[in-house]
Amino acid sequence: VSGSGYNTTSVIPFDTSTPTISEGIEVMSQSYTPVASNSKILHILSSAVTSSTNGKIVIWSIFNGSSNIGAFANTTGTNGIWNQFTCQAHETSTGSGTRTYNVRFGVNTSRGHWLQTNNYNYYLGAKAVYTILELAP
Repeated sequence: VSGSGYNTTSVIPFDTSTPTISEGIEVMSQSYTPVASNSKILHILSSAVTSSTNGKIVIWSIFNGSSNIGAFANTTGTNGIWNQFTCQAHETSTGSGTRTYNVRFGVNTSRGHWLQTNNYNYYLGAKAVYTILELAP
């Protein structure tokens, strides 16, 4: 769980390419050690995003090290108004060693906001929640 808000012009291109670990900014990070090496891992992420311009695209990705395991996008509505999202990604575990997952956030154009409005205000103690579930084989 994180309550940190971010304001960025860092770009994650909205095209046919897969986002890379060098695009956007890191907004969350979590280390996890699977119990079993042959488990499946389900990632569930919920937060609020917006853009400084109506109808612009904000993008976020989940990484296991430098491997992208999920990329998501949303078109924002009225500037300064949050869009709440929940997304999920599925991953087959590649062992029982500890790995670090990172969530990166960016924009295609304009300026994007993670867990804050265009006016940089945080409301209602909002949080971004990143849940990792290990599913037994």
